[in-house]
Amino acid sequence: MIYSTHLSVTTLKKKLIAIDQLCDDNMIMIGDLGGRKEVEYVMEVLEEAYIMGYKHFIIDNLTAFKHTGEDGKSANKVDAVDETMKRLGTFKDEKDVWIMLLSHLKKTYGERKAHEDGGSVLLSDFRGAGSITFWANDIWGVERDTTNQDDNIKLLTCYKNVKSRDVGPMAGTKVYGMYNKDTGYIEQTDAPKKKKKFDNGTTKEKEF
Repeated sequence: MIYSTHLSVTTLKKKLIAIDQLCDDNMIMIGDLGGRKEVEYVMEVLEEAYIMGYKHFIIDNLTAFKHTGEDGKSANKVDAVDETMKRLGTFKDEKDVWIMLLSHLKKTYGERKAHEDGGSVLLSDFRGAGSITFWANDIWGVERDTTNQDDNIKLLTCYKNVKSRDVGPMAGTKVYGMYNKDTGYIEQTDAPKKKKKFDNGTTKEKEF
């Protein structure tokens, strides 16, 4: 679900009321860290929610955490992120839970297209890619050309699987979604077509 200035105030209120109702019915819980970013507090919320019966978690995002090393003290960035992923991964492996962990991407360099311009997402683009690769069962890259002037392209999002531990051949598959300005939802759509021009002047459409 996406909230947008394109939506009417009435529509936004209805969506917020629906979320409040889900919270009241104990179908969803929004963890309150009180502004704290230490991993210890995140783990406390996960453990508390699990005891309450929650088994599906969304953590936004790995980059915002204040990471510490194995001894609980500050460490270099790589070791600290590794320790965070180890704690989350162990929690995931030891309990019957599902965790969606969001992570920012590194800046592209050289001739690679920037991510905001629709550049392809690689496994190595995720911050903390080494430990993410080790602990995650599935990894998806989100691609969108946010600077394109054509709404048919700008509002199109590609979800690309870059790792699948359980179903290896799934890696590389893509799912597309088009943002609907009227409803505020992203709706699944077919893969876009692009035209390839041949030397004889003819063109042929094929999927991305």
